[in-house]
Amino acid sequence: MSDLIEVWEFTPEESPITYEVRAFCDTDATPYEADCYDAEDIRRWMADEWRYVGLDVRPIVAGQRIDDAAVSLWGIEWGCNPGFSSPVIGRDQVNVSHVPDLCKDAYEKLTDVPGQLAELAELIRNVL
Repeated sequence: MSDLIEVWEFTPEESPITYEVRAFCDTDATPYEADCYDAEDIRRWMADEWRYVGLDVRPIVAGQRIDDAAVSLWGIEWGCNPGFSSPVIGRDQVNVSHVPDLCKDAYEKLTDVPGQLAELAELIRNVL
């Protein structure tokens, strides 16, 4: 696992579930893999002014983080657009527009968890 950069909690609108979001440094991604960066973007990346991260999202139910329902997405820009702030998430360091969709994916995974969490999954389905 890569270095942990930041951890925060996020609760999507109209959701009874809170999610733990962790941002990890993604050392595998580079701006050379896409053609959307100019020379200044690449210079700033090389100077460690911005980086790529992976976001790991896990639901928290009854105060317990449910690791079996974790989802992640990697290769996301962190700090590439200084001053950017998402009105939905309120974060200013990372392109967090992916977080609500990751929460939906984690919820779907949560409701599909077999075994000891089946009853909890049924309860969540009934509540929502």
